[in-house]
Amino acid sequence: MKNNLTIERSMMLIMLMYPVLMLSVKGSLSAFFIVLCILSIVTLLKNKTQPVFINSQDKIYILAMSSILVATILSQLIHGKIIVSYWDSPARFLFAVPIYFALKKQSMKVFELFQFGLPLGAIAALLIQHQEVGVFGTRATNTFLNPIHFGDLALMLGILSACSINWFRLDSRLVVMLKVIGLIAGMYASILSGTRGGWVAIPVILLVCLVVWKVYDVKKLAGGLLAVAAMLAVSYFAFTPIQQRVSDSYVEIRSIASGNLETSTGFRLQIWKGASQIFLANPIAGVSPSGFDNAILSLGKAGVISPMAADLGVNEVHSQIFSSAARLGIFGLIAYFLVHLVPLKFFVNSMRSRNNIIQKAGLMGMSLVVGFIVFGLTVEMYNLKMVATFYSLTGVVLLACCNNDNCDELTHNR
Repeated sequence: MKNNLTIERSMMLIMLMYPVLMLSVKGSLSAFFIVLCILSIVTLLKNKTQPVFINSQDKIYILAMSSILVATILSQLIHGKIIVSYWDSPARFLFAVPIYFALKKQSMKVFELFQFGLPLGAIAALLIQHQEVGVFGTRATNTFLNPIHFGDLALMLGILSACSINWFRLDSRLVVMLKVIGLIAGMYASILSGTRGGWVAIPVILLVCLVVWKVYDVKKLAGGLLAVAAMLAVSYFAFTPIQQRVSDSYVEIRSIASGNLETSTGFRLQIWKGASQIFLANPIAGVSPSGFDNAILSLGKAGVISPMAADLGVNEVHSQIFSSAARLGIFGLIAYFLVHLVPLKFFVNSMRSRNNIIQKAGLMGMSLVVGFIVFGLTVEMYNLKMVATFYSLTGVVLLACCNNDNCDELTHNR
């Protein structure tokens, strides 16, 4: 009993600390993930009195979480070139599965500290950010991520912070204030990073909420639209980085319309064109993760895209969909949809629950998945193992809360 209590408290501490430190201390997220995975496996092996029951939903989830690793291995086998280092990021999804099953059997109290790690992590991200001068201007980031990933992750911490208000109980004013500050900090860090693609996630998440909860009242919809419009207007006039990025977008659109693709957006369009051609030439298994660089550079040499666009494409395809298709072919596309749409379906179902704890966890999970789908439209998300770890770990934490075996042990005090 004492060992079980120690493991439970260790899990609680990890779920508090990993959001706090992940954007501040390099390698901390992976370390927490590995320790939590080990604790989960130990817990599952020791708990012989309550064997793991895998229902049909769990089987589908296991399939989804293993799909990226399977797609990677299949592509490599077909191309006859196995490189184990490319398994690291995809394996994070699969290694999160034992964490899911272990957390499902824990007391619901194991999740409570997680809600405080989210705002503290967003605030920490804002405090440690520094301005980095790059090809496309001065943008905020940390010491180990590019501005796009930094801004997207900080924004997601802020969004999850706001979604966690009144999760396990009616929060005090101080706690509500902390979570609102977390939202503001995450949004401001994202604004400073100049990550335009990430900002779209907020209205999309709000739209999904309206659809799931069937908010069709005209007055409420009009009020919501006015509130979003007001927020956008205030943000535009209050923050110079937003004005600059909007101005950059306008200039780039005009430049592209005149035939000049040597801009930030223009380069992305060229990279997507190149990735599409690579996929169409290799639709079954792509060119494999290790073959993409030579494939995109060859298109640059052939004049299909500009040499500079090809060089940029080696580092970043700027779309998780195009990257998955070009590198892994149809296997990669199937894996992409599985790893997003399967958990999204489960979280949406939880959002309709009458249990407030499950409903809030579903809201947070939906926001996570939809946010990452939107982020992935303009940037590769899972080429970095840290990002793959955050998505898979946070997803299993929230899904385990939704499907916890002890979900009725806590009541929501209102």
